[in-house]
Amino acid sequence: YPSWSPDMYTGTKSVDNMRKIRLFVDQFDTKFKTISMYWLGGNSTQKTTSAHWIAVELLKKGKSVQYVTMQNLVKDLMEGESFSKTVDVSKYYNADFLIIDESFDPTKVTLFKSKFQIPFLDSFVRERVEIRRRSTLFISNVGIEQVDMFSTSLRALVERCTVGSVFTFEDRFVQNVSTIQNLWEE
Repeated sequence: YPSWSPDMYTGTKSVDNMRKIRLFVDQFDTKFKTISMYWLGGNSTQKTTSAHWIAVELLKKGKSVQYVTMQNLVKDLMEGESFSKTVDVSKYYNADFLIIDESFDPTKVTLFKSKFQIPFLDSFVRERVEIRRRSTLFISNVGIEQVDMFSTSLRALVERCTVGSVFTFEDRFVQNVSTIQNLWEE
């Protein structure tokens, strides 16, 4: 990821997002350190690659950054709140910038039928974005309206904390097949 930059973004439909992420990094301390974002798009639309570029740039500025999939976040939150406290979740609460990949996608986040994990996630998001006011990036293949599958209060919270910061990624990155084939030629 460190060798990738927004100049390498492939496509034209969502290229304006690259201007916005540069602005986000450039003005993180003065304007964006409390802003949360929701990035929506299908697989291979360069969401995670773009997020990793932000992470690298913020790390260069001395900021703390964490990356986690929502599935692992839910698991860690449950283990961190248990009596054994086998996981230290403070890194997620305290990072200057937190990337939560595969957010709210029911094909990627497994919940028990009782959905007893939802209060852990709801409480975490509330604490992080409303109380601590830490920048959080939700990367997802599903729209915010589908957060209702988790809970309506969580949906309202995500909508509220990402107002004006929902980016849609539409350009699919497809590796050049001839380049891949050339790798295997003698």
